[in-house]
Amino acid sequence: MSEITTMLLYRILTVLVIAPLFFWVNLYADTFWFNAFWLALIALAAREWGNLLRWETRRQWRFALMNAAFAFLGLLVLEANCNVQHTALLFWFLVIAGLLWLFLVPYALYRYARDQRLNLSDSVLSVVGSVMLLAFVWATVAIRIKIGGGGLLGLFIIVWCSDIGAYFAGRYYGKRKLAAHISPKKTVEGFIGGFVAAMLAAVVLALCVQLPLPLRHFLPLTVLVVIYAVIGDLWESVLKRRAGIKDSSNILPGHGGILDRIDSWLSAMVLWAAGFLYAELLLQNLPA
Repeated sequence: MSEITTMLLYRILTVLVIAPLFFWVNLYADTFWFNAFWLALIALAAREWGNLLRWETRRQWRFALMNAAFAFLGLLVLEANCNVQHTALLFWFLVIAGLLWLFLVPYALYRYARDQRLNLSDSVLSVVGSVMLLAFVWATVAIRIKIGGGGLLGLFIIVWCSDIGAYFAGRYYGKRKLAAHISPKKTVEGFIGGFVAAMLAAVVLALCVQLPLPLRHFLPLTVLVVIYAVIGDLWESVLKRRAGIKDSSNILPGHGGILDRIDSWLSAMVLWAAGFLYAELLLQNLPA
């Protein structure tokens, strides 16, 4: 059996195991198992972040446990009582994470494409990683509370449609490089194909699920999300190049690591959740 065939077999088997679990967690799992799934996932992702920083194994796991502990405390607050104060606190934390995605990451990518160097220290990247991972898990849980597991799954599917559309459009029509010095396989045509697929999926979701935002606001927010989902993918590519590794880990045979699979989600869920919470806070502050 050739190496390519073996790798394809691993990828298929991994999907056959992970996909049903992911759908069950989002659609049918109770709060305990839903939260446990995302806490375990974020701990593994944090361990991989430490690997991207080239830390020793023991330090990677300390970083993972620390982030899992903070994530757990935040989930206790979210699940116990989602009052106005807690919603506002979460919103402002997501704003901080959103600003990292909106400004710091694009600037870092620009500098890397220009200089082929990421001029951020391990200390800064560790703090950035914690903020991004904690914001992601809290945003994901908050979205499920607001729109249910089906709506949350629909948002994940929008990002998947972006990835799938980009893959096929790039494969058959791709000519112009999107970020040649960061991810040579990405093309402008691929991005356009992924963008169209994602926006079509967003329209379908808005028609099927009661969202906190009207369609005229949800679609512009999703435009921003789709753009920054690609930036999230490029961001992890830069971190892997900096570390000199191909995958964040080999925990998912044929697919790499957890971060390799959620890199586009890290920014997407934060931006969606911030938009949803802003709409909720705005509505709560309107005079009766």
